[in-house]
Amino acid sequence: MAAVKEAVGDRAKVVAGVGTPDTRHTTELAREAERAGADGLLVVSPYYSRPPQDAIEAHLKEIADACELPLMLYDIPARTGTASNRKRSSASPTTPGSSRSRTAPRTS
Repeated sequence: MAAVKEAVGDRAKVVAGVGTPDTRHTTELAREAERAGADGLLVVSPYYSRPPQDAIEAHLKEIADACELPLMLYDIPARTGTASNRKRSSASPTTPGSSRSRTAPRTS
């Protein structure tokens, strides 16, 4: 992470892919990425376990509560067996689009 941050400087934001099927492991990776200087996190729904929407939201909430970085959900229903419910997820206080969102500003 440090080498990438040094190479890109202020020209780009660095988003760390920290998604795993295990919430605790993903949370550990998110904290490590934050300490290493990542600007945001790419998080996938727990794959292969086919979690219901409530479990996806709990997974995201735990990760969001563990760090201060913005989260980007990588929604891959072919791997998770469950598509993220965008309307429901956007109402969650820990996901992008909500009032407590920590989303990164858009750049052109």
